[in-house]
Amino acid sequence: MVDMKTLWRIALISVLILMISTPLFIADAAVQPASSEKVYFGITFGGTTVEQAKELIDKVKSYTNLFVIASWTIDGGPNSSALTEVCDYAVAANMYFIVYFNFIYQNYTSSIGGRYNATTWDDYGMEPWHRPWLNSAKERYGDKFLGAYLYDEPGGKQIDCGYWNRYNMTFSGAPITYFRNVTTYDGATRAYVSSIARSGSMQVLTNTSYRYNITNTVPVFTSDYALYWFDYKVGYSAIFVEVGNKLDTKGKMTQIALCRGAATAYKKDWGAIITLIDDNPPTAESGPTMLKDMTMAYEAGAKYVIVFNYEADGQSTLSDEHFNAMKEFWNNIHSSASSHGKFWGQVALVLPADYGWGFRNEKDRIWGFWDADNKSSQIWENTNKLVEKYGLNLDIVYEDSQVSIEGLYRQTYPWNSTLNLSGPWLSTQAYVLGPVVGSVGAAACFSTYWITKRKKPKKTKMQVEQTQQTSLPTETMVLPQPTIGHPDSKTQETPAIKLDFIFNSFADIADPLFDLLMNLNGSADWKAAEISLERCKLAKVLGAESLTHNLSFQALATYIKKQQFISTKQECESLIKTLYQNALALGSQGPPEEAQKFEALNAAVRFYFLLNDVLLRQALKDKEVERGRLELASGLDCFSEERTTNLFAEFTSTLRNKTIDFLLVGDSRALLRKQFCRLLRYQQSIRKGH
Repeated sequence: MVDMKTLWRIALISVLILMISTPLFIADAAVQPASSEKVYFGITFGGTTVEQAKELIDKVKSYTNLFVIASWTIDGGPNSSALTEVCDYAVAANMYFIVYFNFIYQNYTSSIGGRYNATTWDDYGMEPWHRPWLNSAKERYGDKFLGAYLYDEPGGKQIDCGYWNRYNMTFSGAPITYFRNVTTYDGATRAYVSSIARSGSMQVLTNTSYRYNITNTVPVFTSDYALYWFDYKVGYSAIFVEVGNKLDTKGKMTQIALCRGAATAYKKDWGAIITLIDDNPPTAESGPTMLKDMTMAYEAGAKYVIVFNYEADGQSTLSDEHFNAMKEFWNNIHSSASSHGKFWGQVALVLPADYGWGFRNEKDRIWGFWDADNKSSQIWENTNKLVEKYGLNLDIVYEDSQVSIEGLYRQTYPWNSTLNLSGPWLSTQAYVLGPVVGSVGAAACFSTYWITKRKKPKKTKMQVEQTQQTSLPTETMVLPQPTIGHPDSKTQETPAIKLDFIFNSFADIADPLFDLLMNLNGSADWKAAEISLERCKLAKVLGAESLTHNLSFQALATYIKKQQFISTKQECESLIKTLYQNALALGSQGPPEEAQKFEALNAAVRFYFLLNDVLLRQALKDKEVERGRLELASGLDCFSEERTTNLFAEFTSTLRNKTIDFLLVGDSRALLRKQFCRLLRYQQSIRKGH
């Protein structure tokens, strides 16, 4: 017959094995500090007249803050008057703006192909006004002028046409020779990057030593549907990933993973532009689909969210349903429930260097010159598996000797990995999968949804008799003020209060750390974060040193002070792991009788951790939270012993009540802490023979 102590030990060993082999799942918030930087939401203008531009500005100015002037008739007109009038009007409406250029007019001092030099502009009835206009834009518009949109879809055109500017002749009439002798992928990379970066227009905007440069360089943007990594290598400030193009949800997530992964590695911004679903005839997405795509990009951390407004003959592809979707999106992102950056790249698929593959289907082209090769199928398969598992938490990056991704991701998957993925991940919502590092025998963090399926063990006759003779205390013991310094040492703490004192020490630090994680969801309240930090510091001073000897809040304090969103979240999670490991390690190094004394404490710590995780998932509105509630209820049922009062009956009833869709954080914690302390004192009284 196996006694209760042995059963507890077996259960704990089983859980520890699970914990050592299972990563910690903590629902994550965002990759970018949404509360500390502006998100630009707007629309493109492709009309032909100033009046059309003003009409569109008037229509959208109450629910956008960005206007992209993408009209070659205006941006490439004979002089700057039309563009200046539109920009003045946008700024008067309190909007930011970006100006599209297919190339920058320059007053060359030498003839290039007989065109565009100092003596021939008059022949075209034009003046090279771009550089003077750009020179004056900063002073005239200040930070409302965000920069220049230069070229369009260079990566996509490279894949589809074999040249990033589509045409095989330059504007001066000379043939394109950049890719003439390219025979390798790395050669294609060099040709692509250098030909764009060294183009006259890009040099004007970005190179301060270029002889035709403007006074102050400006940020340079473009939209694309392929080769984002190489666009950033060119020197673009931000790329707008095209969301649309007949892609399904998984395809859109893949494109976001490619663009955001490149932006993260290059430490640049990124955005999304909602494009047409068909070009012939030009057709926009439906309003609901557009809203869904804008929200997806926003929650993935896009700094720019733009709606492409195709116009022809004064007619737009957008209708009232689209403008209504834009209004709804604007209201959503400015509500208290804003979720910018809710998902971020926490794991990454690493592609081979210079692999300029289109990524739209398994047979897509490579650099526009080669058919899919023997790597394409495996990359395609692994990409789909990873998107299915991690959703918007996946980035896709490249091996690149010039760009380091070290420390950016919790886990990376080489492109040729043999993936065997399992776990409760959703295709549209995914959370962090953080590896736990620890030696065998050390207590490690366990899966948030910790599941132990064991039946209540039958009691031995001795246990039944012991239970019948012993009743649980009905009043909560008032703990004496602990001694600061080493409150859990033998000379400063009596065994009578050790277990519940240690448990309360754990909870006093765990609670504010989890509160901080909840606070980081959506718009972070840094004042509240400082309060959580102070609670942690005080709890460390007053708590059990065995739990806190290796906890330092210095780094967390620095990150909070600097309002560094990602670092704050990661440091908070690290502290929770350390605290949890400390708690479960108590008694593990001593003799068996010492370990037995901590069995109930370890179980209480695990279930209290699980409660906090359920509360966190509830704050993040995770659809799996109900599952967590039921698992917590089942675990507490097993924790309660037969023939004794079920301390957790009230709480487990609440957990299982489907009409109660949320738990009160303070009340839930207070109730569980009270009952665990009662149980710990009860267990201690049995061991002491009281």
